[in-house]
Order: sequence, then C-alpha cells, then structure tokens
Amino acid sequence: MSKLIPLTALWRHTSSAGKTYYNGRLGEAKILMFPIESDNPNAPAFKIMLAEPDEATKQDYHDADRNQLDRDQPASTAQHPNIVDDDIPF
Repeated sequence: MSKLIPLTALWRHTSSAGKTYYNGRLGEAKILMFPIESDNPNAPAFKIMLAEPDEATKQDYHDADRNQLDRDQPASTAQHPNIVDDDIPF
C-alpha cells in the first residue's frame, strides 16, 4: 500500500435545520462536505465543495506566507560582512 499523506481534517457540525455537514480548510480555501441522501446504491455518499476565503482569511495567509519567505531568505553579505561571496553559483 502506498504511504498515506494527510491532506486536511474536517470537523462535524449540525446545521440549524438539524442536518450534518463537515468543514475544514485546504490552504486558503474552505472545504464543505455534505452527505448525499439517496436510496441509489450507486450514488456518491458526499458532495464536497470549496469556498473562497473571506478577505480577512486571505490577508492572514498572505501575511503568514510573507513571514515564511522572510525567514527562508539567505542572509545577505551586507548583514554579515565576514562572508565573502564568489562567482561560483553553488
């Protein structure tokens, strides 16, 4: 069997109408999963939908990405004058 890689997690909720649904996140997108009620044994069990994030969530993710990029950047030689850079790219 192939190694399973976790993608996301979903949480169970109950709507005001008493229906069960699940939600979670995949990156910036919100995942909604609804059970499909059908007597057809060949029918799918769930409908999965993606919703665009609201502006506050988008900003949170962009801020987190920007902070991660800042941490991932190599230190410049201007910040560390004892480092001598050469022409070899590796």
